[in-house]
Amino acid sequence: MSARDIFKGMHEFLLVGQTRNFRKAAEIIGVSPAAVGASVKQLESRLDQQLFHRTTRSVEFTPAGRLLFGRLNPSLDLLEDTVQELSSLKTSLSGVLRISVQSLAVEPVLAPALAEFRERYPDVQVVVESREGTIDIMHDGADIGIRIGQYISPEMVAVPVSRPTPWLVAGSTAFLERYGRPQEPRDILNFRCIRRSWIDSERHYRWEFVQNDQSIRIDPPEGLTVTDFATAIGLLTRDAGLCYITDDMFRAARTVTPVEQVLTDYMPPPDQIYAYYSPGMKNVRRVSVFVDTLRRRMKQG
Repeated sequence: MSARDIFKGMHEFLLVGQTRNFRKAAEIIGVSPAAVGASVKQLESRLDQQLFHRTTRSVEFTPAGRLLFGRLNPSLDLLEDTVQELSSLKTSLSGVLRISVQSLAVEPVLAPALAEFRERYPDVQVVVESREGTIDIMHDGADIGIRIGQYISPEMVAVPVSRPTPWLVAGSTAFLERYGRPQEPRDILNFRCIRRSWIDSERHYRWEFVQNDQSIRIDPPEGLTVTDFATAIGLLTRDAGLCYITDDMFRAARTVTPVEQVLTDYMPPPDQIYAYYSPGMKNVRRVSVFVDTLRRRMKQG
């Protein structure tokens, strides 16, 4: 086997291994499933080893495939990071980068990546606007949006840029000792709560829970409504009521005053934060480089 041949089919093999699906691997590469299957078969022939057990319903590793994947997959992340580093050595970027970000993503995702990006590319002017809900970034003139997945149009190119983001219900210890602790989700209807709403809108966020294996959404009581998380956290730490926040926000609040989680057995699966942009922006270098920066920061934790 020549040195050149040894790499043929490896990319297809790794993508099938990551997705456990030939069709999904083909969509990522932009070829047909048959082409991916042919590349993997050629690789198996050269190695004289079967790498996958294939059925109409599943794709599973053989022992040889599991060994090869385990050795190669970590190297793929390193290779991607190296290519990104090489990309950053090209000529300096310039122009304006406009970012629309959901407030919950500012501290854990945007801030550290933006600091690194500005250090490397000081000639790029960055404009950041914090907006909630579903935003049409093309209509608003933004190049990139950063928010949780449920607010992103399926027409956008979306890239995960955070670890899973758990939600929780929290109250200050002083508030909970005075008013008690809710035992099940609908108990919040009898508590003071800090609601959130969209700016210039009557709509407000409903709190999501899972009870008896069913997803439920509950409108917290009226009385105190804010439009941003910073205000909500400030009120939480001043014993104003229960608040529905992320675990990052909870940790930040805990540095100010004792706070506790409640209803821990009823919280929904974590969300994930994505960077997204229109397909037409894919080849705009300041966009691709900033997304690469976000992804690298995510991998670094």
